[in-house]
Amino acid sequence: MVPNSEQKNAISKTNKLLDKICTMIESRDSELSVNSFGPTDESKAMSSIVAHKLLSLGKPLQREEDAIVFTDQVMTRLLSPDNIQGERDDSKSAVVSYRGNRTLAEVPLTKQALGLLLRELGMDSTSALDDHASRRYVLEMGRLDSHLQMDRVAAEAIHLLPPPRNAHNPNVGSSSNNRSTTSIYGLLNHCKTQMGTRLLDSWLRQPLVNHEEIVRRHDVVEFFVDRSVELNQLRSSGLKNIMDLDLLASQVIKYGSVGSNLSSPTSNSCVSLEVLYRMYLFADQQLPLLRLALEDILQASLKESDGPGAIVCRNFSEELERIERGLQKIKGLTEAVLDLAGVPRAFLVKPNFDSDLQSLREELEGIESQLKELHQAMNEEWVERTGCPNSAHVRLETTDNYSGYEGGCAWQFRLPNTNDEKVLREEFGSSVQVHRVLKNGVYFSTKALRELGTAKQDILMEYQRRQSLIVEQAMKVAATFCPVLEQASLIISELDVLASFAHVAAYGQGSTSGGYCRPTMTDTDADGSGITVRQY
Repeated sequence: MVPNSEQKNAISKTNKLLDKICTMIESRDSELSVNSFGPTDESKAMSSIVAHKLLSLGKPLQREEDAIVFTDQVMTRLLSPDNIQGERDDSKSAVVSYRGNRTLAEVPLTKQALGLLLRELGMDSTSALDDHASRRYVLEMGRLDSHLQMDRVAAEAIHLLPPPRNAHNPNVGSSSNNRSTTSIYGLLNHCKTQMGTRLLDSWLRQPLVNHEEIVRRHDVVEFFVDRSVELNQLRSSGLKNIMDLDLLASQVIKYGSVGSNLSSPTSNSCVSLEVLYRMYLFADQQLPLLRLALEDILQASLKESDGPGAIVCRNFSEELERIERGLQKIKGLTEAVLDLAGVPRAFLVKPNFDSDLQSLREELEGIESQLKELHQAMNEEWVERTGCPNSAHVRLETTDNYSGYEGGCAWQFRLPNTNDEKVLREEFGSSVQVHRVLKNGVYFSTKALRELGTAKQDILMEYQRRQSLIVEQAMKVAATFCPVLEQASLIISELDVLASFAHVAAYGQGSTSGGYCRPTMTDTDADGSGITVRQY
């Protein structure tokens, strides 16, 4: 999918924001020494650094003091269980909650960084807080020593990640295949989902140092390697067709928020219905197939003693089953609202919601009947004028984004043989309009076909206008299932990465000659400890 200008601007803005945050983190020690703050002023120093790094973002972060006050006010509103009018209500929970250490609420750096993030998400106003009130955010205390800290020089020295696409490197080929095999990421990336690919990148940038979690991952990889046949089935039929759930969740939030205003004349309710339909596909088809494929792996190990890897995979299966149950109402909502018989050609609500919709649907069906008659008449006329024995020589095709083509046709006729252009112009003359001549044939239309397309477009626009309120309400309900989608993304992405590791271990370079070797790791600095390799 090619991003539009709005998406490109959002991507650019996000990248610039991340660059500023990375610069702040990498330079925090040096700037602390430059400012020469004493030990008791550490929090003030960190607050000053954050504010200083964010001055370039514009109003209201014009001055350091304004930046601190602004971000602190945003987080104060989000952390408070007060309602929008400012009156205390203990029965209501805060938009943002803390899990574990409550002292996070007292750290200025935390409040300012999160305030900036939530400002970029558009949650810095009262109306925005009201829009996001149905979604809860959880903050957890992180530790810098929870992952191995690796600077850019070290990562480049071990070829951790592939080189940039536009970087000049005489030792690396320009093709994507060559680039994918010149880094650890390229060798390990056999993920089937976009979420898994992103998670692998995160894991490699932040390697684990927790011994128990490392052993847990090794247990799952070993469990998968011992069941390579079922693993292939899991990857090919279960994970391969899973859509990008992170992107889907962001689209649901976008079209399900109060400010989306689908009832406006410029909005396209069909796009919202397509997002709802994608949720339906995930809940009804993709997720059940994935869970069944994982169950096949677990069934293959029933006669064996359950090891730690089987226990972890069983937990994955139970979580997926719980998510599947949680999305049952989305299936019911989609089946009640969306006319599934017409997708993916058209995304329209069922006409039984309104008598006007029913009338418009009947008009659309009448246009489809006229279209078939027009197509048949064109074939018969072509046979009559050219003497071609094939009565189905002229094809009828739908034109995507037809407003950009000459004549604005919703449909176009196509002659598969490009040599027929001359015959078409000679025999039909001005009664036809040739739009394009491509390798796959000659595209043309008639006045009746163009008028029929215009009539259909007018009816569809009226249909969308009348269905917009129904779609808006449906998307508000769908947005409440975003936490379920986000949880599914976390589980499926981890499962995908571990399955990718197992695939490399079972079929990667060197595995056929020596087999899979699982490293045994110890969590001690004693002599003789470290990493050993156990060969099967």
